[in-house]
Amino acid sequence: MRAKKAEKAASAASDAAEQAKKSKELAAKVTSETEAVKFNARQLEVDNLKMKYEIDDLASKELAAKKENEAMESSAKQLKLENSKMKNEIKELTSKELAAKTKNEALESSVKQLELENAKMKSEIDELMTLTNELKSKISDLWKKAITTVEEVVVEVGTEEEVLAEVGAEQAVEATEEVADVVEVGPGLKVHPFSELSPSAFSRLTVKELSNFLSEKGVDHKDEEGKILKKKFLLSAVKECL
Repeated sequence: MRAKKAEKAASAASDAAEQAKKSKELAAKVTSETEAVKFNARQLEVDNLKMKYEIDDLASKELAAKKENEAMESSAKQLKLENSKMKNEIKELTSKELAAKTKNEALESSVKQLELENAKMKSEIDELMTLTNELKSKISDLWKKAITTVEEVVVEVGTEEEVLAEVGAEQAVEATEEVADVVEVGPGLKVHPFSELSPSAFSRLTVKELSNFLSEKGVDHKDEEGKILKKKFLLSAVKECL
């Protein structure tokens, strides 16, 4: 009985030892697994923290990119406005350039027209100068002939005393004034002494002399109030009559 009890006790002790060993191994295994779980948990925390940092970094980069995009969009809008403004300015400049070109063409045309008119006027002036010189030459010749004719008349009539004796002093004075004022040099052609005066001598003629000449020519030389015009206007009117 004691042997059986001892055997049972030994078997129970052996089972208990085996069970303790298994429990110890299990506890070691659990501890190892627990440590592994803790390690994995720490690793997961590190990974989570790292991922959080990465997510924060990505969020920061995304925000920076968003701000940069907004700045670029604002710059694009500003550039668009500036381009539109530049286009309008270019159109305005083109319009002004076209207007200036048209104006320049008109001015060039006017200048050419003026040049043509000036050339024509110069030609006409040259022709008038030629005619004037010819007329002056003819007048000079006619004046010389008139003087010769007067001298011949004086020779034929006689001396001044003889003329005074025959026609009377008053008639002789009138005849002398007529010869001095107007000399007959041909049929229908008369040359007045005023036309032979130099410019300075002509300008020294009196208002009375000028007025008398214009009266003889039937030219109006008075203003609306009946007053005689100024000397410069009388000189101009006499020049036109000569």
